Amino acid sequence: MHSKRVYRFTYWLMGGYALWALPVCAELEPLQDVELAQAHAQASIELDLQIQTSIESITYEDTDGAFGSEEAGVLGLKGVHLGSLKRPITASDFHAERPFADNDLAIIDNLIIDVDNQEGMRINLERLGDAQGNGLDIVVQHVVLGNEDTSAGGLLIEDLSNFISDQQLATSNQLFGTQLSSADDGFNTRGGNFVPLQAQIITEQAAELTGSLGLPTDSVSTTVGFGTLANATDMTVNSAFALSIAKVAWVDDGGEFGLAGLMIYQGLDTNGDGIDDQVGPAQLTNLKMQTVPHVSSITGETVQAMHFSNIDFKADIAINSIYVGQPENSLGSILIKGLDTSGTQMWMYSH
Repeated sequence: MHSKRVYRFTYWLMGGYALWALPVCAELEPLQDVELAQAHAQASIELDLQIQTSIESITYEDTDGAFGSEEAGVLGLKGVHLGSLKRPITASDFHAERPFADNDLAIIDNLIIDVDNQEGMRINLERLGDAQGNGLDIVVQHVVLGNEDTSAGGLLIEDLSNFISDQQLATSNQLFGTQLSSADDGFNTRGGNFVPLQAQIITEQAAELTGSLGLPTDSVSTTVGFGTLANATDMTVNSAFALSIAKVAWVDDGGEFGLAGLMIYQGLDTNGDGIDDQVGPAQLTNLKMQTVPHVSSITGETVQAMHFSNIDFKADIAINSIYVGQPENSLGSILIKGLDTSGTQMWMYSH
């Protein structure tokens, strides 16, 4: 076997506003001579982003209508805006032509993308939002269901973040009798901690692999994640995350119906006393996606379908308030403990 000198390139890309800041640095570092068969192709990109985006419309059209009625229908979103206000979004903000000013920027820091010829593509996000709880705000002014000229209402998501604040945990602990705290994130963050978001995407052949995410996989990638997928038989997705959302609301005629103080996580028992005491990440494990022949449950015909097998999602979900009007008009609170969807599968195909 011939040996070859291999070089490692490390890239840094900084993103700002709607443009990439384009000084790109490459560090060239020779590695020791290795057998070519032992060399793993790797690349890394680190991104810091500040986001403020508007989209006029996103539209899906069903040309044959419902059950072959031949009356075309539309599923769409109009007036989509992404940014971050440092205060609650009002009704006038929601309906404004531009809900976010140029400096109302959502912050994404330390987004690292790694590509490896055995472990596929790995994504690690350290911080979504700032340490004051100002996360990503999403405004969808109109949701279209069927008739393109008629709005069914709008959607508002406030402060989507992976920052778990001490204040939110205190409220949740009081409501549900839990004893949760957040783990030190290593950033000396005051008032809470960030929980990193991690994801892995693998194109694969049969073999065994345990990823460094601590999430088991049962396959090895046949290609580099950004390379050709021509020989890939299927794809596996693993993910671990904790999310905090100040508000998710359906907005209609100026009124709201929503969830406030939403947290998606997985409670951890770190001292073995049988009581969860720490916020850990919710986990999606070994979600497999593959195009397969499938017999339609309606027509009995064999069709091509996208098969999502082993939809294995484990999480706890805390909702501090279900409300009508404003979050203070609470109808109550909900804690979903030990959600586990392992074994669930789905086939998606046209009809």
